[in-house]
Amino acid sequence: MYVKLLFIVIFFIFLIFLRPVFSSDFFQNEINKLNANVIFLRHSWAPGFGDPENFKTDDCNTQRNLSDDGVLQARKIGKFFLINQIEFSEILTSEWCRCKDTINEMNIGDWKTFKGLNSFFQNFSKKNSLTFAL
Repeated sequence: MYVKLLFIVIFFIFLIFLRPVFSSDFFQNEINKLNANVIFLRHSWAPGFGDPENFKTDDCNTQRNLSDDGVLQARKIGKFFLINQIEFSEILTSEWCRCKDTINEMNIGDWKTFKGLNSFFQNFSKKNSLTFAL
């Protein structure tokens, strides 16, 4: 009983003193210190899970690709950016075909591949080198 009560008291003291650290104002102030805006978007709809074992980054026939719905989804997202006059100083995509196809269909500007955005799921890329590049 006393242990439970002590735990509750400590928990509330912890919340009272740390609340300012975790307030939305704290995070907003930290965000405002950055001189950058980033939109991180995953590829549009590509049915399935993972990629086939014969996966090759330079061969789209060995990958999971966008469906027709995925193509339409990418176009709608691109249209949203254009209508809202959201411009980009740099557009990067992974080397996966579904990601390159997504940005192509969005039609929002020139882009280039960036290895740091490749997936290390299924170990087609090495986690440590990708994390370092990113």
